[in-house]
Amino acid sequence: GLLISIISARRMVKPINTLSAGIHKVREGDLQVEINISRHDELGDLGFEFNNFIIHLREKLQMQKFVSKSTISMIKEHSKTGDVSLGGKRQNMVFFFSDIRGFTAMSEQLEPEEVVSILNEYLDLQAQIIKQNNGDIAKFVGDEVMAVFEGPGKTDNAFAAAIEITAAIKQLNDERIKNKLHTVEVGIGINMGDAVHGRMGSRDRMDNTSIGDAVNLAA
Repeated sequence: GLLISIISARRMVKPINTLSAGIHKVREGDLQVEINISRHDELGDLGFEFNNFIIHLREKLQMQKFVSKSTISMIKEHSKTGDVSLGGKRQNMVFFFSDIRGFTAMSEQLEPEEVVSILNEYLDLQAQIIKQNNGDIAKFVGDEVMAVFEGPGKTDNAFAAAIEITAAIKQLNDERIKNKLHTVEVGIGINMGDAVHGRMGSRDRMDNTSIGDAVNLAA
């Protein structure tokens, strides 16, 4: 009886330890973890649900790359009620627009794959600098970046981002010229003013954006 009890206890403890180790890896930031509990009972079901949970978590983190920081914050604010409805509120913000000069002409001269490669390199460069200066990427529209700056120092942060982007693009262009690669120039528009910021669109498909003359002037 004692031997049977020890064997049964070990069979119970092993999958629990496996699940605990998986949770520990997730807590450390490892979302590639997958546990294997080959049992046809509640512990096996728990292992199966754990793996599904990790898959959904990876999908959620990837989806966050497609929305702005303000959109994620807005969703978290409404997570308790579960109701994200259309509407917005007036806010004073700094709007930042940047676009590539002569993009249409460049697109007509180069292959689509090369255009996308160039576009991604320049957009990523700008996005990183905007983020470092406390800006939020609202959206990418073709070759255009729309960013928003809020809070204390928003004006200084926007101008700092613009200056750093100008210098960084000059450096990138110098490197690309040395390697005989295509280069582009970027124009930046900045404006501060009141706009309605919130959820626009339809009940089933919304866009968290800003509407107002202050936005149009920056663009």
